[in-house]
Amino acid sequence: MQPCSRRRRMPPAPQAATPRPPPRAPTRAAQQRGPEP
Repeated sequence: MQPCSRRRRMPPAPQAATPRPPPRAPTRAAQQRGPEP
């Protein structure tokens, strides 16, 4: 958990946050597709 604090201070912090939002969008769509088989 400590490396996370160092990664947030580093410049690669925005890069790691970019891939996080995209996976969250599909997660919501999957919930709406719950009724599907």
